[in-house]
Amino acid sequence: MANAFDFKERLIMELFSWEAIDEAIKLGITPMASENLLFVPDKKEVIKLLKEKNVKFACFSVRLIENNKNFIDELRENDIKCYVFHVNFDDGIDENYVFNNYFTQIFGMYADNLDLLQ
Repeated sequence: MANAFDFKERLIMELFSWEAIDEAIKLGITPMASENLLFVPDKKEVIKLLKEKNVKFACFSVRLIENNKNFIDELRENDIKCYVFHVNFDDGIDENYVFNNYFTQIFGMYADNLDLLQ
């Protein structure tokens, strides 16, 4: 399916296994590591794998930020751009909250409401 995508150079695909990441790289698709690959006991190994595979994007639930700030900082320090989802799932955690509280650590968010741009 990705090969049929007209703007493949703009495609960043969220992937859930290291094997899928390897396959995407072979196909010329930019991979984004999902949270199940990131939030494991050996986070140093995760960063090592991301760097070895030249994975520059990661995504995870906004709910994981508070208890993982040091790890998220390490991702950022290693030039891995982090995006969050689950915005608007919890009371008070909307786009404005994420923008005002977490944009020093993350690069972007999956947003439903773009009023924050006004």
